[in-house]
Order: sequence, then structure tokens, then C-alpha cells
Amino acid sequence: MVSARRVIRTFVILTLAVIVAGFLVLFLFSRYFPNRSFIFRTEGDRIQIFMDREWQDFLIKGVNLGGAIPGSFPGQAAIDKAQYVRWLKQMADMNVNTLRVYSIHPPSFYQALFEYNMKAKNPIFLLHGIWTDDSYMDEYKDAYADVLFSDFQEEIRHTIDVVHGNAVIKNHRGHASGSYRFNVAPYVMGYLLVEEMEPDFVIGTNENNSHKEDFRGEFLYTKGASPYEIWLAEVADYTITYEQYKYGGPLKPMSWTNWPTTDPIEHLNEPNRIWEDVVSVDLEHIHATEKFTAGVFASYHIYPYFPDFMRLTPEYNSYIDSTGKQNPYEAYLIDLKRHHKMPIVVAEFGLPTSRGVARNNYTLGYNHGGHTEKEQGEAVADMFDSIIKTGYAGGIVFAWQDEWFKKTWNSEDMDVAENRPYWSNYMVPEQCYGLLSIDPGRKAPMSHVDGDISEWKGKKPLISSDGMELYVMNDEKYVYFLLKDSKRNVETQKYYIGADIVRGLGSDEWREEGIFFSRLTDIVIVIDGKKNTRVLVEGAQDTYNRKWSRSGGYFVEDIDGNKILIGNFFENDPRMMVKNSGIFNTWRLLLCRPLFLPQTKEHIPIDILYAGKLLHGNSNPESLEYNNLADFYISSQNEAIELRIPWMLLNAADPSTRMFYGDLYAEGINIDPEHFTTNPTETDGIYFELRRAGDIISAEPVFYTWFPWGDSPSYHERLKESYYMIQKKFAEY
Repeated sequence: MVSARRVIRTFVILTLAVIVAGFLVLFLFSRYFPNRSFIFRTEGDRIQIFMDREWQDFLIKGVNLGGAIPGSFPGQAAIDKAQYVRWLKQMADMNVNTLRVYSIHPPSFYQALFEYNMKAKNPIFLLHGIWTDDSYMDEYKDAYADVLFSDFQEEIRHTIDVVHGNAVIKNHRGHASGSYRFNVAPYVMGYLLVEEMEPDFVIGTNENNSHKEDFRGEFLYTKGASPYEIWLAEVADYTITYEQYKYGGPLKPMSWTNWPTTDPIEHLNEPNRIWEDVVSVDLEHIHATEKFTAGVFASYHIYPYFPDFMRLTPEYNSYIDSTGKQNPYEAYLIDLKRHHKMPIVVAEFGLPTSRGVARNNYTLGYNHGGHTEKEQGEAVADMFDSIIKTGYAGGIVFAWQDEWFKKTWNSEDMDVAENRPYWSNYMVPEQCYGLLSIDPGRKAPMSHVDGDISEWKGKKPLISSDGMELYVMNDEKYVYFLLKDSKRNVETQKYYIGADIVRGLGSDEWREEGIFFSRLTDIVIVIDGKKNTRVLVEGAQDTYNRKWSRSGGYFVEDIDGNKILIGNFFENDPRMMVKNSGIFNTWRLLLCRPLFLPQTKEHIPIDILYAGKLLHGNSNPESLEYNNLADFYISSQNEAIELRIPWMLLNAADPSTRMFYGDLYAEGINIDPEHFTTNPTETDGIYFELRRAGDIISAEPVFYTWFPWGDSPSYHERLKESYYMIQKKFAEY
């Protein structure tokens, strides 16, 4: 017989085993499955969440997260878990409740989000994008092309599997890859399909598929839709079907990325009617079946300076908001809201803190670049107010972090495209939308222009002559100068710093000023007090003059569809087409081509940014006088002038490999008006020459060089002043 003691012992052992197994199951469950599940839906023009046993309106207070850090493109998936963990905490502290990603991130992102939400009282919800392959769009101009359609369906399946923690994606160039084992699906509030809708892609799809009739799927259907809109419904229905039949669980709202270029409103005063406002994508033609209780909503990227109708429509410019100011941005929001019955989310809005500018909205003052961090914060907060008070379901700020790989239309052909991530080009607005600044240096920039010259202590001057000393150093964003003069008043004395960058190019004389240089000089930095300090470029090396005087003209359409030829932007001065021209021009960027407004019949002249004009101020973020746009600081106390010159103002195409603008008039280049090149040329360094106005004495040019850092830039993170302003604004709602 089995003794009672043995029975009891066996019972205790089994009981303990069951308890241990239970804890093990609980541990595994808590590790691989979130501790709660959320349900979202659309209701009227609102997005709602089911919480506390009832449906509640959910206002999206979001931020867009890109996929790149310095030294990499987004597809290289270089962001590590520690960065994601840190960023999620900072986003939560900013009162963000929604995070949007454009496509699949590396596995560490989903692990970081899962672990954060497991502990957080208020989780950060995920609006996950699913994008098509740009190369297929450019090649086929047809959404129904077999390879594009099948590739997009595969991307949809990958994305769904990824968020459910059930994917192993093989290494594929331009895409994140790895083993995805963390289930964040209960925190996914919805899916946002496709990228901004390029007009020629929409038109091509419509023309090639005119036989398409309205679609009716299990979850979505269309009514009166174009072939492209039908395709949008089809791929969304495929997304819902795949997730439901493989994983089940709560249905998630669906949306598609749109923008003013293809919005459903006619804009009569749009000057570029060949591209903007040429075709509409109306998401009101897509409907949910009774089975799809989550519903659909509209998503738009809306900025105050683009397209041109945003700043040139008379009705928008005459609109006065509740604060008493002209507000064309809010006027457009009202116009768009009037069209839609479904909820609308502004999936991108923001302003860049770049030194360079690409477009202006003179009515509102919210421009494509050229803003201080404080101005960025004020403007983004103001736009969010407009978004909410006009009845939108929320807004998602663009963007979380600065991204060095980006390009902008008025300078995109002036650098080495494949090396963009390796240096910070402060003249490119698209690189500077972040609320998190990505600055050079492991812990801090090499120098600030702030009157404190202690960072130069112990360094040897590059040039020392007649009481003057010139020090030079550089990082991935700037070339820094310290000019000391013990014999003159630095506030009133005029100085010249000449730069011989590419051998054999430039001029050895600046005729207008009567200044002679010892070497052919490409760039001249004129230091002339707080108001007139500037960077000039030799005539034959002036990219603005070379590029836009050879445009060949272009066509625009008037309101009746008649084509009107706009000629060259301006005629090239033949004196600047020759080497050693003796002419130096202030460094310039084009802001706006000459325009013809079809509704008001106005001709808008060319608009220029004199980017070479330097701003006096304090660039130290720790200072109460901080201005991120400051270029130089004059300190009488130190008898010194500090400058920081963005690499692009020195005609750099890629300083990480010492590539600069070459001969713009070389035989065989820049003949075709559609293709411009700076003819990038490698150099071993720069000869700098220092002159003091009124002196005969001239310091001999001295050679300066730096180690080409290639694809290994240094950088550190810093929350911008705007971060704290958005934190406060989000807390109000």
C-alpha cells in the first residue's frame, strides 16, 4: 500500500509544480502579450476608443518617427533599442498618445514599444504605415501593375505579422529585417496605407484601368470611385482580411495618406496646374461594410507653404481667425473639412529650424525653413490649435528627430546624394523638422558662437599676422573660425577671409572692392559689423546664377487650361561665365520660380533668399539669448569674432569626402536644362587668406585640411526649445 505520507508528498509536489507552471505561463504571457487590449473605431467625424466600459472620443496628439540617424538611410535600420527606449520616454513626457511610423522598423523598436507600454499607465498607440515601393511607382505609373501589386501585398503581410510578433524577415536592402517576437498589435490604433499620392501615378492608374468598376469586398466597398480609389479600397480590404483571418482580434480603423496636391477641392489660383490640382483622390468614395465596425478615416499631410495655392488663394489669405490674424492655413483646413464626413487626421504638419529656406508664406510667416526653435514651437502649437478647433480628429507633428539624409527641391542637385547622411547640411530644410535636434559631436558641438572662446584654448592659430590671429576647425555641420585682432576694434573693423577651395577655379581679384588675393579664391567671407557680415561666391562658381539662368523656361496653365510659357528666370551675365571673373555675389538660393496665377491673372516674380547674409547672435542652447540661426558673434571683451559657416556656403557637395563644387561651365555639363550638376570635385583641403580692410599687409594663405570621416559621423541628441512648447500645448487637450 502507498503510505499517506507519500500521497501527501506527491500532492504537494504536484501542487508546487502547478503553481510554478502557472507563474511560468503568467511570465511568458506578460512577456509576449500586452497586458490589455484596446479597441478603436470611427464615429461621425471622431475617432473613438473603448475605455472604462464606454466609447470615448480619442484626440490624436501624435508625432512622426522616421527611420534614420546620422550615417544611415532609413532602410539601413540603424536605430538601436537604447535610442528607441529613450525616445519613447521623451515622447510620453511630451504628452504624445500616438506614434506614427511610415514602414517596418527593426525588431528593437517593437520590443521597446512593447516593454514601455507594459509598464506605462498611459500607453503610446501606434499608427502603422504601409508604403509601396517608390521605384515601382516611378517605373510602372500603374497601381495595378502585377509586380507592384504583389510586392505591396507582401509588404502588407509582413507588416501585419510584424506587429503581431510573428515574423522573420530576411535581410533585404532598403528594408528592416530580423526576428520579430513582440506582439504590439493591441496597441495598434490603425493602419495608414501608401505614401503621398503622386499625380502622374494616380493619373496613370486611372487611364490604364478605365474598365474598373466599383469594388465590393468583405470589409470595404466603393461608390462612384476612380480606378485609383478602387485600388486603395482593394489593398485596404486585403489588409483587414489578412489580419482578421490569421490573427482575429479587434478590427482597426483604416486610412490612406493624401495631401493637398491630390485633395478633392479645386484650387483656381494654383499656378502649377500641370502638377498640382491636376487630379483628385476622394476618400469619401470608400465606405465600410456593416462587418467593418472599425471604420475609415482620411489622412492628409498639410503644411502652410505648399502647394502654392496654400499661400496664393485670395479666399484663404483674407480669412481672419479667432485671434484676429490672417490665417490661410486654418482657412484651408475649414475648406477641406467642409468636404469630408469621415474623420480627418492631419498626419503631418510642422516647420523646420534650418538655416536654409525653400518656400515662404508671407501672409502667415510660417515658412519652409529659416525658423528659430522658439518660432517652430509657437507655429506648431498654433497649427495644432487650428486643427482641433476646425473639427479634425487630431494631428501628428512632423517630426520627432532631425534626419540628415533628407533633400529639398532648391538644393537637391547640389550635393552627393548617396553621401547625404554623413553630414548635416543646415541649408536643407527637410533635415531640420525634428523636435529632437541631431547635432555633430559626441557630446556637444565643437564650438558655439557665444562670446565664450574657451573651446579655442590651447589651439594654434592657422594664420598669425600684424596682430591678427585666425583659428579654424570643423565638424560635420560647420567650419568654425575665431578671428582675434589686438590692434583694431573688432566691432567696427572690416575683414576678409578668402578661401581657395578647388584649384584652378575662382578669382584673384574682387574688382568691386578693389581687393587682391594671393591665390584664386572661390569664396570670400566679409566680416563687416553686426549687420553686413556675409558670404560671397565667385561668379563662375555661383550655382544660383548657373542653374536658374539656364532653365529654358517652362509651361503653366491658366484657369481655362491654356498653356503659357514662362521664359528663363533671368539672363546669365556673360561676365560670370569665364574663369577669374573678378565678380563675387552674395550666396543665394531660389525660393520661388516666376509664377502666373490663373484666377487673379497676376505675375509673381522670382523670389530669392540671400543665404550668404550672416546673422549675429548667440548659438549656445544654454544661453537665455539662444538663437539656433546665429552665424557669428562679435566680442569686444575678447577682441574676437567667432563664426560658424555651414559647409554648403563654402560650396561643399560632401565634406565627409572633401568634395566641392567643380567647374560649372566645363565642357559637356549643364547643357540640358532638366539636369544640373555641381560637377563635384575632390580637394585635399582649403587655403585660407586673411585680410584687414585698409591695410597693405596681407597674411600669406595657409593650408587647412581635415580627416574625411566618411560614413562615420559623430553626433549627439538635444531636445529643442520647441519640444517643451509642444509638451505644454498637448497638455491643454
